[in-house]
Amino acid sequence: MKKLLFSLLVTVALLLGSNTTISAQPTPVAPAGSGTAADPWQIATLENLYWIAASDAVVPSPTQAIRCSKSYVQTANIDASPTSTWFPDGSGVYYGWSPIGKELNNFTGNYNGDYHTINGLYINRGHNYNSWLFAEDYIGLFGIINSGAVISNVGLTNVSIAGKYQVGGLVGRIVSGTVTNAYATGSVTGLTHVGGMVGHIESGTITNAYSTVKVSAWDYIGGLVGRIVEGTITNSYAIGRLYETNRIGGLPIGGGGDTPH
Repeated sequence: MKKLLFSLLVTVALLLGSNTTISAQPTPVAPAGSGTAADPWQIATLENLYWIAASDAVVPSPTQAIRCSKSYVQTANIDASPTSTWFPDGSGVYYGWSPIGKELNNFTGNYNGDYHTINGLYINRGHNYNSWLFAEDYIGLFGIINSGAVISNVGLTNVSIAGKYQVGGLVGRIVSGTVTNAYATGSVTGLTHVGGMVGHIESGTITNAYSTVKVSAWDYIGGLVGRIVEGTITNSYAIGRLYETNRIGGLPIGGGGDTPH
């Protein structure tokens, strides 16, 4: 009887442990809609959100390139805190969220948050690695947006984000695109080109946005944007603390130009 009871307890423990592990891994769930402007894909859960970012190995159809070119509307507030246990490396480190819009598949679509929030997004792809050599670039909820992409009407709260180069709470790099009616709170850390909202703007626009993010970096750091090559910021502000090791890339509240000071 004791052996049977012990066996049952072990089985239950293993099942609980297995379920805990499984629940900590991202599982993409296809959203409702068709991805068109008239019928955007509806993002209601973290699993729907991850469906956009997932690789082709995880979501083979539609491909990541197609998913990154379509229209979305967020239909509910999303708790992203489970991302703090995503993608473990086996040594107790969790890499967390994988940005939407990679180097090969930039996000070129339209994401309308419909005035909802995404809370607790966690990304550890930067300074907590053993070396900056292994850290990753273009880090944020969105990695790279391009071709006139639009991100609007969304709030990121309590983010914890770390990357290397071009790191932001919402977007790592804007090649060409617009962010409007957006805000971010929490902390963002990187090596260079690091901002509370956007890490780097090559050519783009930010309107009606603010950040209270604590930003830490070596240089080219900004409360709202880390560095701007060409772009426009209107009706926007940042009041988060800046912790720079070397130099600030421009106005602390707005972000960097080409002349550090």
